[in-house]
Amino acid sequence: EKARLKFDATMTHVLVAATARALRKNQNMNRFVAGHRLYQRDGVWVTFSMKRKKLDKAAKLATVKLETFGDESFEELSRRIDGEISVQRSEQITYEDRELGLLSKLPRPILRLCVAFGRCANYFNLLPGDFIEKDGMFTSAFIANLGSLGMKPGYHHLFEWGNCPIFIVAGEIEQRVVPIDGKPMVRRVLPLKITYDERIDDGLTAKGAIESIVETLSNPANSLGCLQEDGSDRNLLR
Repeated sequence: EKARLKFDATMTHVLVAATARALRKNQNMNRFVAGHRLYQRDGVWVTFSMKRKKLDKAAKLATVKLETFGDESFEELSRRIDGEISVQRSEQITYEDRELGLLSKLPRPILRLCVAFGRCANYFNLLPGDFIEKDGMFTSAFIANLGSLGMKPGYHHLFEWGNCPIFIVAGEIEQRVVPIDGKPMVRRVLPLKITYDERIDDGLTAKGAIESIVETLSNPANSLGCLQEDGSDRNLLR
């Protein structure tokens, strides 16, 4: 029996859930490279970016990193996402605020030494677990939903810091002419741009993960096991 969705989910909620689901179905995509060695993660983490104040150009950009769980419902995951967003948009001082505040106070030569030390420790996969747990760039995948800002997507570069091998950028939903049963039809389409580190696995595995994401986004109500009380999913993506 499907769970009943009693709240409106945004595209970010569904993208996070779809990405986590794809990584569980295609576990070789949940790997990372450190120090020229390939590692398999023991969990699925998804990071997404957001504005501290919605649609405020002057607001700082924040990142939210979540560990996802296979036995967690979409509603439970969405509640945790909402909780993290509430913290980021409150006056609460976050770990990221404290870290950036400390680094910005260091003299440049010392800052350069600290960065060099961090990169060396990262190369040998020797960074403290507590540091890795809180850093959004040590994650299975990173999502940027530019559609929430009314923008088109672009391909995101891979970062030199951290070990995130996958970047997904979503754009604003648009209408496109697509072939259906040999006939041109106008459909609403969510444009996605995906960049991944080809060292973690080959294109066939990447294709499977992409197809899983597309499957979830094409029919989120069935894929994520969530329907409205009337059995529809009309409010699932707004």
